[in-house]
Amino acid sequence: MLVKYTDYDYEKIYNKFILGEQERENCIRELASYRPRCKIKVKTIQSGDILESDIYPVWERGKGATRGIKKKRTTESVEKHNEMMARKQIVRLINENFSKNDLKVELTYPDFYLPTEERARADMRNYIRRVKTYRKQNNLPEMKYLYIVEYADEEHVKKIRYHHHIAMSKMDRDAAEEIWMQTIKGARCSCDRFQPDDYGLEGFARYLVKCERKIAHKDKGKNRKRWFGSRNLKKPKVNESVTKLSLRKANEIAKQPDNCEEIFRKMYKDKYRLL
Repeated sequence: MLVKYTDYDYEKIYNKFILGEQERENCIRELASYRPRCKIKVKTIQSGDILESDIYPVWERGKGATRGIKKKRTTESVEKHNEMMARKQIVRLINENFSKNDLKVELTYPDFYLPTEERARADMRNYIRRVKTYRKQNNLPEMKYLYIVEYADEEHVKKIRYHHHIAMSKMDRDAAEEIWMQTIKGARCSCDRFQPDDYGLEGFARYLVKCERKIAHKDKGKNRKRWFGSRNLKKPKVNESVTKLSLRKANEIAKQPDNCEEIFRKMYKDKYRLL
């Protein structure tokens, strides 16, 4: 028999959790009250060495059942949701596609050359083309990259100073720097290898999100993409299951989130360390 489930608004519940312990307990009691028609969905997202688990309830939908009326979300809640999803997307893409052998690069301009945003974006595209040419000439694998064009307002100066942050496939660091300095005469470049921590490359990804948020504030009202990645970036692997975790175990996790390591250890057969 094919059973259909409707997704629960678990992000709304999460928002309640952070409002206080009393609201948290109310949410747990609400979850338990739906036991007869509720199952737990486990959504796993694999990004490189990092595995995330989203755990939330779903309800069986009987024949002829109708969905509830959705409440209109406030502008603030939409902005927070979009920011959270942007952070997750960039973090996952970087953890999936880059490692300690790859490069994080910052490209800046000399004081006498402060380009417009359009010119800065064109400079970045030109740099990537030159890097690709170098890699082809040196028999290196196809380039992967993800970059954002950031800006900084100079104090008491009307001109905006743009610069670039990019994650890119491993290659000779001196060559990566030299290509930028040849692209823009007098320009500067800082190039380092990634140093993953327990959370992979999330630190660098969060910095990119911070830059993206600042640009989004500047571009308020403009619906356009602010970060760019190569077409060959691999997408994180997503899997969903409603049989992986019982309602009882989910309640244990909800009531004691700091003491659930044993549950996750058994669920993933000691392949991961809980962070």
